[in-house]
Amino acid sequence: STMSKKNITVFIFQDVESIQQNLLSANSDEVSNLDYLISKNEQFNKVKEQCGVMANSNTNLLIYGEPGTGKEMFARLIHHESMRKNKPFIRIACRGSGGNSILGQSKIGSGEFNNEESGFGKIALSSGGTLYLDEIGDMSMRVQGKFADIISNKLTNTRIIAATNKNLKDQVQQGFFREDLYNFLETFSITVPPLRSRREDIKLLTNHFLEKYN
Repeated sequence: STMSKKNITVFIFQDVESIQQNLLSANSDEVSNLDYLISKNEQFNKVKEQCGVMANSNTNLLIYGEPGTGKEMFARLIHHESMRKNKPFIRIACRGSGGNSILGQSKIGSGEFNNEESGFGKIALSSGGTLYLDEIGDMSMRVQGKFADIISNKLTNTRIIAATNKNLKDQVQQGFFREDLYNFLETFSITVPPLRSRREDIKLLTNHFLEKYN
């Protein structure tokens, strides 16, 4: 007799709380104090002060800055100094990503958060913690609309910190960014200065890293 071949599907279920604990363990070695940021630059230290204030707030935050200025580092430090520090910090990259990679494969509005590797799954894991949206100015208009619905209706217990290297107000006026999403995100904003605008820090940073790695 001939045996027919059958496809077998295996489902592995894991409790959301255990996944969150794994995320927290993975982030345990990160710097967690704003004092880690060393600078003699007045503008940079003003940003540090603003971050200290924002760490004690639950309002959404928009971080402006060129690529490489450390926007994500500031977001993580704000999270680690906040009351949410024992909850996950979830990062979603918006640059160069299609809707499926950001929102996941689940149907929008279905309430299904069944893929922790997808953006939709990551959104669920951020509950109670911080959701960091990296380079949100590069998110397509189509995805912006779906995303605006998700974060306004499903993330009542999650703080959102978004970062961009673009002027979102200009993007709104030019029709490249949704005004409702912009208003939702820019409750408060900070701008991280590039290193070239704080040349007095180059020697300070050089000595710091020489001492650290020696």
